[in-house]
Amino acid sequence: MPQIRARHNCPAHPSSQVAANQQGIRLVQGLIKEYDLDTVQAYMGFIQHNAEHAVRRMLREFAAKHKMEGEGTVYAEDHMDDGSRISLRITIDASSGDAVFDFSGTDPEVCGVVWCGVAWCGARAHTRDVLTTRDCRCSAITMLPLP
Repeated sequence: MPQIRARHNCPAHPSSQVAANQQGIRLVQGLIKEYDLDTVQAYMGFIQHNAEHAVRRMLREFAAKHKMEGEGTVYAEDHMDDGSRISLRITIDASSGDAVFDFSGTDPEVCGVVWCGVAWCGARAHTRDVLTTRDCRCSAITMLPLP
């Protein structure tokens, strides 16, 4: 039997999200106060740039390991504890490391402890920790919307 959480315990509950965002705001404001806005923004850019290069490198290595030439596609499907389906088709450009993550066929979002689909597939596809968010700002990845 899948674990069912009470709505008030759901990590995706709006009040939890608001509290997490408020804490993030306080932390960023502390960094700005300690260093200055230009420095914080510069380092945020450095981190994003480094993450993009890491994602592209991981995708190129994955393509090479699976002998993809030019553009290749892999597909995986899995189910969460409640039976919800996660379908993912990844099309990778082996030379540039660009990728399209297509979640067509995935069930609607559910309340629960859920890592973003990109982090899920990254962890399944590779041993490196590559975490991104659904609102990905990495130009290496194109996200096709969930249904």
